[in-house]
Amino acid sequence: AGRGSLHPWCLPVDPRRFVRLGPGNVRVERTLEFGPNEAVSIAPGTTVELAPGASLIFLGPLFALGTAETPIRLVAQRERWGGLALLGPGTAGSRLVHLELRGATSPRLPLTELPAAVNIHDTAGVTLAHCRITGGKGRAGALHAAYVQGLLLGDLEIRRTPDDAVDFEFVTGVIQGLTVIGAGQEALDLMGGAVVLSDSRLLDCGGNGISVGSGARFAAARVLVAGSRVGLLVKSGSQVWLDEVLFQDDGT
Repeated sequence: AGRGSLHPWCLPVDPRRFVRLGPGNVRVERTLEFGPNEAVSIAPGTTVELAPGASLIFLGPLFALGTAETPIRLVAQRERWGGLALLGPGTAGSRLVHLELRGATSPRLPLTELPAAVNIHDTAGVTLAHCRITGGKGRAGALHAAYVQGLLLGDLEIRRTPDDAVDFEFVTGVIQGLTVIGAGQEALDLMGGAVVLSDSRLLDCGGNGISVGSGARFAAARVLVAGSRVGLLVKSGSQVWLDEVLFQDDGT
């Protein structure tokens, strides 16, 4: 437990080619995979329209740097699309700022499990700030991270996802300003790793507001967990610290 298997992206490669998407509207008709030697930037104000099943897969760094006035949007051409994935050490240091996703399911990639609209695997130092994930399709979650060191989430909003909103496996990181409204399962699901959560609202979840899995270390401050089936589930071998956390109208 806690050890990843080898994948083709495990050997880091220094980026040599720079790819820019946008500005304006960019139509994607099939899945695009950018290699570990490609650094990709998405211009502020860009709208990426993806065909059904089409996804964006990054093995090198991604810099999607929108602004409050000119956010970057990933949307479906028709109802739903695949998803976004950052895979491997080559993606270390990626930054996603003022990014909005609507109508995503999950990417499909041979020999790789990618269960959410946004997937971050086997990397370090990734930042998501001022991002919005809305209205997922099928049975996919919103954000899944596995084997990630130093993950930073700030002002992340997730609405109406059919599965887990945030699902971490063996992740170390900080979450500040997380808003989850209407997750089908867990709002925050942790397995192993160490995570700090602050200034957040987890509302109306079908499963656990917070689930702390075996071996995880979790600290929370100034958090509201309301309207969930279970407010907090703590499993064996985990450590939990709570300060100014309010559980309201939860089933348990």
